[in-house]
Amino acid sequence: IGLQVHSIKKGTGPYEVRWRNLLIKELK
Repeated sequence: IGLQVHSIKKGTGPYEVRWRNLLIKELK
């Protein structure tokens, strides 16, 4: 997941927010 998140972060955009929400939901 870390690698995927980094790749998306490089591209920038709303994807980062979506990934963050998914990670937060999984943590919860």
